[in-house]
This record gives sequence, structure tokens and C-alpha cells, in this order.
Amino acid sequence: MPNHDLVEICCIIKHRTDEAILIGDGVPNEDHIWIPTSQIESIEGLDEPTQTILIPEWLAYEKGLI
Repeated sequence: MPNHDLVEICCIIKHRTDEAILIGDGVPNEDHIWIPTSQIESIEGLDEPTQTILIPEWLAYEKGLI
């Protein structure tokens, strides 16, 4: 069972709204995942092709990211 730790996820931000970001890993025809902005601790590398987001471990587990 996941705990309340934070995990780093490397991804590509495909779309942003005020309430969430849509992420993927750059593979064509991949599944995209919405992450609520309220659950994002930080985003690094906004000017880079790949960003790193810091989110709760439980959310990463729930979304199938770990």
C-alpha cells in the first residue's frame, strides 16, 4: 500500500488547464494521464522537452505511474 511520500515523475506535459495537466511520455499513440494541479508539489524543466513533476506516491500509484 502506498504511503504519503512524494515521487518524481518524468513526463511531457501535453496540455494544461487551471485544474489539471495532461501528461505523457512522448511515445506516439500512448495513453495520456490527467494530474490535478492541486496534487502537484512542483514542476521542473518547464522550458525543456521533458519535465519532472513531484506528486504524492498514492496518486502516482492510482494513475499507474509506478
